[in-house]
Amino acid sequence: MSIRKHPTKGDGYWQIEISGSKTSKRKTIVFKGTKLEAERHEMFSKAGLWEGEYENIESSLAKIEYNEKNPPFVYFIQQGSSGPIKIGFTRDDLYARVKRLQTGNPLPLKLLAIIDGACTKTEISLHSRFSSCRLNGEWFAPTEELLNFINEIRRRPSKVELERIFKEYLALVSILSNAEKKIALDAIKSGSLMDFQAIINKITS
Repeated sequence: MSIRKHPTKGDGYWQIEISGSKTSKRKTIVFKGTKLEAERHEMFSKAGLWEGEYENIESSLAKIEYNEKNPPFVYFIQQGSSGPIKIGFTRDDLYARVKRLQTGNPLPLKLLAIIDGACTKTEISLHSRFSSCRLNGEWFAPTEELLNFINEIRRRPSKVELERIFKEYLALVSILSNAEKKIALDAIKSGSLMDFQAIINKITS
């Protein structure tokens, strides 16, 4: 990508060249504003999004339910909407960790998912599992396999939620048939809150 003054439109107009990829052609954007604003616009374009369309740290954290008192965490953070993904680990406050990463990164970061109550072995195993798409250090290409895994993580209840539904199961275990116990326990093991809730609703209705 490159940015320069527009050759014909005069002061306040900038020409931003965006390199193409295998699936898209190279394109030119005419931008009106200061050079700093043009550079910022270029940065967002490089990240695959436009200003106002990305979720900042606060909003992305708010959309992921987690217990801040349940560290450590393995987290998945992406640059922009289509950039590389960091698989990291922290024993400390997740919010503070993500904010520090944003401070050192010129592109907007978005928290995609977390595994709470995790350990370093979890991080190491994930780095090994997705080693084929590793770019550098803890950053990985957003392959279909990695994105599918992250979506699976997002659908799972948190450790705190799993503890809650297991307590709910224990409270009902005396009235469950063996078949119902197996279905409920399988749902808990797989992290399928919807399946678990369905069996509970059936029993209690």
